[in-house]
Amino acid sequence: MYALLAPATAARIRTELDPVLDRPEARTGLLTVAAQNLQAQDRTDFYAELAGPVRGQLPPPLGGLLHTAAVSNGNGGQSFGHDGTPSPGPGAGPVPAAQ
Repeated sequence: MYALLAPATAARIRTELDPVLDRPEARTGLLTVAAQNLQAQDRTDFYAELAGPVRGQLPPPLGGLLHTAAVSNGNGGQSFGHDGTPSPGPGAGPVPAAQ
């Protein structure tokens, strides 16, 4: 993900590592890093610059969903749980189970 700001380098990495990056566990890792980068875009200029290229690497539904969750709602970096509900801030205690 971090090489996306250097397109020639990113293309070379993708070519060389394609057999590894196309495995399910690698895709999970890439999605995790992408989500972390997009969450940090409001806090760090580097991640703000990286956000567009990162979204461009995501499958179409995910790129739109992550953009909507992180930017359009004006959440200021709010994290979301696997069910789409906002996660509590640090020290908020356990999250109650969904009904």
